[in-house]
Amino acid sequence: MNTHQLSTAMIGQQTYDYTDSFGTTWTVDAGGTLSRGSTSGQTPYAVSPAMTAIRFCCPDRQGNLWLLGTDGIYKLSFYRQQATPLFSAPAQVKSLFVDRQQRYWVTTKEDAAVRIWNSDNTFAGFLGADGRLHSTFTSFGTPIYCICQQADGTLWLGSKPDGLFRLRPVSAGYSVEHFRLPDNNNVYNIKPDDRGRLWIATLGSGV
Repeated sequence: MNTHQLSTAMIGQQTYDYTDSFGTTWTVDAGGTLSRGSTSGQTPYAVSPAMTAIRFCCPDRQGNLWLLGTDGIYKLSFYRQQATPLFSAPAQVKSLFVDRQQRYWVTTKEDAAVRIWNSDNTFAGFLGADGRLHSTFTSFGTPIYCICQQADGTLWLGSKPDGLFRLRPVSAGYSVEHFRLPDNNNVYNIKPDDRGRLWIATLGSGV
């Protein structure tokens, strides 16, 4: 069907295709299942079981796609921004943080890496234990579980099992200082308060 003519479809006898404003094709097959087009083919897309039992489709003049399922009506909107995967790695993501420069910090467990992206989604580099950003894979040396930033720009990274790291901006990246806690070095969360103090939550010894 030509979706630019705002055509509608009663599902059951035909497949319905709709191309959104980002060029992604959404397909409802004859069985009522919604899928999203990608470079590797169609990927099933559903936020509830009812979205696998779609009976009617209709786009509107604002570019939204309306779907009638068994338990209600769904609206898919495409006017904000297309979702873009940042990376894929065989490691658990333990922390996601946005700093004052609007950069994304993503830390992973198994490879003990700290990946940083710029605000425009370009990759800035891997943070090394030397405080520098590296263009090729570089492990930070210990898994980071949490990050916070103070008003002066100082960053604190909490690790398991190696305590705290303080990062202060310098011309070539960051100066890195390592602090071990007296009772427990499995740091799971850090929060600065309005008096400049850090509240540190650990696994096993509390706050």
